[in-house]
Amino acid sequence: MTIDEIKSALHASRVVPLPSGNYHGPFGLEQLAAVVDQIKGQSRESLVSGSISLRASTWETLNDLARKATKEPTHPVTAGEIASALLEQIVSQHR
Repeated sequence: MTIDEIKSALHASRVVPLPSGNYHGPFGLEQLAAVVDQIKGQSRESLVSGSISLRASTWETLNDLARKATKEPTHPVTAGEIASALLEQIVSQHR
């Protein structure tokens, strides 16, 4: 698969190259987690927080999607995260 095919299959908005390293085993996972934290920190800097008004039925649908997307109860997905991901995906198609 090409990078673009993988990006499309994962519905990713961007591709970030990883520095070379040995990401196998427990120490590799720690290295990979550190790289992801660094990337997440960079992306937070470019976020803008705002509010939008939605119909109650739309918000309930987002809540349902969030419940279905939650894999671990200790890290629940929120309706706002679902809304943000959907908006980012749609807007990125029009850039």
